[in-house]
Amino acid sequence: MIAEILIILALILATSLFVAGEFAIVSVPHSQIKQLYDEKHPAARLLWPILSNSHNFDRYIAACQVGITIAGLVLGAFGQAKLTEWLKPLFQGEMADYLLGPGILVFLTAVTMVLGELVPKSLALQFPVKTTLWTTFPMLAALWVLRLPIAVLNGSGNGLLKLMGFKPEEHHHVHSPEEILLLLSEGESAGVLGSHERERMQKAIEISDWTARDLMVPRPYLQLIDLKSSLHHNLKKIARSNYSTLLVYRRQPDQIEGYIRCQEVLRYLISHGQVRNLDSFIHPVLVIPRNLSIQRALDKFREHRTRLAVVVDDYGGVAGLLTLQDILAELVGAVGDEFSHARGYYRVLPDGRIRVSGQMRLDQLKEVSGLDWESEFASTVGGYIVAKLDRLPHRGQKVEIDGVPALVEKVSSRAILTILIEGQLKPSKGDAEAGNTQEPSA
Repeated sequence: MIAEILIILALILATSLFVAGEFAIVSVPHSQIKQLYDEKHPAARLLWPILSNSHNFDRYIAACQVGITIAGLVLGAFGQAKLTEWLKPLFQGEMADYLLGPGILVFLTAVTMVLGELVPKSLALQFPVKTTLWTTFPMLAALWVLRLPIAVLNGSGNGLLKLMGFKPEEHHHVHSPEEILLLLSEGESAGVLGSHERERMQKAIEISDWTARDLMVPRPYLQLIDLKSSLHHNLKKIARSNYSTLLVYRRQPDQIEGYIRCQEVLRYLISHGQVRNLDSFIHPVLVIPRNLSIQRALDKFREHRTRLAVVVDDYGGVAGLLTLQDILAELVGAVGDEFSHARGYYRVLPDGRIRVSGQMRLDQLKEVSGLDWESEFASTVGGYIVAKLDRLPHRGQKVEIDGVPALVEKVSSRAILTILIEGQLKPSKGDAEAGNTQEPSA
């Protein structure tokens, strides 16, 4: 009797082993197993070739499923027969013959579900790395023992899929961007990640959907040097500029010849006492289309070993300027980039109104004010206001959007520099001191 009980317990334990092995292998972080593999951990050295090879991974999962099925069938047949044999003398009457067998089967099923499935599943999901390492050696032994039925059953299943018109796919441990964002949110909720870490990782994923147009400094906000102007005028403009780099043109603003570094010009002027012309200070500039993805723009920066590029529209006209700092600022926050300081500018005034830059993106406005302004035609606050006005803006012009009054405070040429958003709005992030306090300049 003791031997039979031990066999039943062993079958339940085998079921729990296969269940734990399956749930652990599909949820274990591959990076941690790879690290243990590099550290020559015995179990990890056997496990990594399975995780890194989709065919081996598929066979491992099949071994778990076949093992669960065989252990369950044997437990049901053997356990029901033995328990019925032991308990039948305790019951009398014909009803016992009809109820004892099904009752024992229900009992064994319940015990197997709790001890053999639910408990090991919970442990595997809570401790995937430890569970995977603990089950590696017995699972590999089962994989060798069950290699023949696994091959037959896998082949039968794949053949049936082909007859049904489907292509058999091997298991891959791949997460979609949406799943990764969900994992980051769960990590933040669990306290594993801080809110700032989660935001940076989220932006690193979302940046693949952005284009140069989304992050560039628009043309109206650029300062350009006209090489046909007098040298004295251009030197004064360089000395007074807040920017370290200025684009230069000779005939028309759309015909950019390159850029100059203000420090180079001023250093030469101080050392030699005069500058004869600016042509020798001109550096070639990279040109990219405005619909180029940010990832491709980064590739271009690396390829040409530059940190800025002129963004052009479909007709070759200058649309704006994209710098490496613009991209980094989106990932890690403001880093003192002189080209993009105006983009993130906002200030909460004592009366509760918010002064924001016309360059601020609509998603940034939502962060600082809670306003959910959306448009398929505009990505910045200034562009959104212009779309609502249906005309070129002028200083002092008012517009009401979703019941919120807004005032065009400063305009330069056709571009809106700052807007006052009226009403008692409470920013969701920061305050007057926390915001970027360097105002956009004309």
